Amino acid sequence: MNPSDHTYDQPEKERARWLALCHAVECLTTHRQQSSVITLNQFDAAIKYACDLIERTGQRPYPHEQVKDAAARFKQLHESRVGKKSAKDLTVLFLAGPNPMNDLRVLTELGVRAGHEKVSNFLRNLARPARLERATLCLEGFQSPAKSAIC
Repeated sequence: MNPSDHTYDQPEKERARWLALCHAVECLTTHRQQSSVITLNQFDAAIKYACDLIERTGQRPYPHEQVKDAAARFKQLHESRVGKKSAKDLTVLFLAGPNPMNDLRVLTELGVRAGHEKVSNFLRNLARPARLERATLCLEGFQSPAKSAIC
């Protein structure tokens, strides 16, 4: 087997990496409104369907009025979480494989900003085999809940 077969910088892997990460960044920026678990249009349709069904079956009076405040709160929460973002606004939890620099290079080319001090800490810790299993790369603004030696 050719030694280059064990690396992650072959042209087909570079292309797959670029396409996958580019798609992820586009979903989280350009197509953000459509990429959420539920869009506001889907939420409105589900609420209308449920309230219409409750009204038709006579289970409760005026169901649309009863959910109006809760629906408004959900829409505010949705907007605060989904909102508009550019690549530089993204916070990324980067789970590194054998060669993290390939993915990191593509992410930075796409405009995702990395915290350089944390990147260098990550690379320094890669040299310690005991820490390799729990190694994650923390990018701008992300703190591990466990507050590992890396983050």
